[in-house]
Amino acid sequence: MKVAVIGGTRMVLGFALAGVKRTYVAGDPESVSAALFECLHDPDVAVILLQQDLAGLTGDLLDRVRREKGAFPMIVECPGEEGRGLREDAFARSIRTLAALGMRETGGAA
Repeated sequence: MKVAVIGGTRMVLGFALAGVKRTYVAGDPESVSAALFECLHDPDVAVILLQQDLAGLTGDLLDRVRREKGAFPMIVECPGEEGRGLREDAFARSIRTLAALGMRETGGAA
């Protein structure tokens, strides 16, 4: 399973230096959507790290993808290059999804 990163130049460079191979520099709605679609159609991508301020450029696309695809691949919104914090709802949603996946894998109650 692979991790993909969609973000600005600095974020992508940072993750590339950390060893992430699937990286997409994006800055406008078209490039974000194109990268997202490419990641969603790759069965090896399990986690998509999406720069938070770019997530807003997708309109309702991100919500539709989450509804249709469910928890896989997991899409996690990360703070942008400006260092802005995560919106609490996006962070909480990611944590709830991770917890639910862990419960399913271990056979625990959800």
